[in-house]
Amino acid sequence: MILGEVHPAVFIAAWFFFSTALIFTNRHILVELNFPYPIFLTTWHLTLATIFTRVLRHTTSLLDGVTEVEKKLTWKRWSTSVLPIGLLFSGSLACGNYAYVYLSVAFIQMLKSATPVVVLLVSWFFQTEKPDNAIFLNVLFITFGIVLASFGEITFVASGFFLQVAALFFESTRLVLIQKLLSGRDLKMEALVGLYYFAPVCAGINFFNTLLLESGKLSYDALGRVGFSVFLFNGFTSFLLNVSAVFVIKKTSTLVLALCGLLKDIAIVVIATIIYGTPIGNLQGFGYTLSLIGLIKYKTRTEDFWNHPFKSSLQFVKRVVGQADGRGAYKAPTSHPLKVETIDLQSHVVDMDEARRSA
Repeated sequence: MILGEVHPAVFIAAWFFFSTALIFTNRHILVELNFPYPIFLTTWHLTLATIFTRVLRHTTSLLDGVTEVEKKLTWKRWSTSVLPIGLLFSGSLACGNYAYVYLSVAFIQMLKSATPVVVLLVSWFFQTEKPDNAIFLNVLFITFGIVLASFGEITFVASGFFLQVAALFFESTRLVLIQKLLSGRDLKMEALVGLYYFAPVCAGINFFNTLLLESGKLSYDALGRVGFSVFLFNGFTSFLLNVSAVFVIKKTSTLVLALCGLLKDIAIVVIATIIYGTPIGNLQGFGYTLSLIGLIKYKTRTEDFWNHPFKSSLQFVKRVVGQADGRGAYKAPTSHPLKVETIDLQSHVVDMDEARRSA
């Protein structure tokens, strides 16, 4: 069976599995296996991503876009676009992984759900989007929910909180810069193509940071506690997450990926609460629920949807489940039941928060 005939639900399930597995294996390595070296772990992920993207370029058609980008990406443009984006990517990865050392998985997922809010605020700062009063009220609603969830966090650690917030701002700024990079419309860089260019930059930066900050503490005993097989599974899962996200978008849309991401975040909070016995107070649960309601409103902010929410929801479910033609193969719909404004940052790139979570 070729990939074009695979049901879209299979790709969504694969993306859900790799994303969830990566979050919990990261936590397992950093905390349970007592390997508090997140920059080293990030460097490992990005090194594998560098290798795998180059293998895919020569063995598949997934990275055919690199040829076109190479014709237009001069060294000057690389130094003023790819390099800064790589630096921000590196910062978001390092801070995001360090947060796992201090905070619970459930609370981190709650904070990560605010990513669209931070992206919007940064885009207003860089004037890539014009402020809108209705959207601003929606942002305040989401922010209020996140604030309540933070106040309700029983095991709140300030250093972990600020690390995660820093990771959100690094990642959001990176997404806005990617939009500016692509705004000229003469440079098409899909998610895997972007990873092809960003991964080696980030790997080099994080390798230097590992030598500077962690090499004196890193020991063979610590590496032995984890084991090569766990490192390999973790790194391979990180890369497959990016690949599966690309296929989800190709078979459905960025909106499907974003909304499925909200469902996945809820599932991870529930799973983490059960596995780790993380206490969740009433105030935290109430605040997180409010933020999720606001995020759904934000991600489906189209007149058609809110005029006919039930009908549009059914269409969305059909979009995710897929429709079969007479031969039983998946046939992609010609239009999306939930339209997204073209100015939306999420429509330009794969939900790169997943890439941040993957390292």
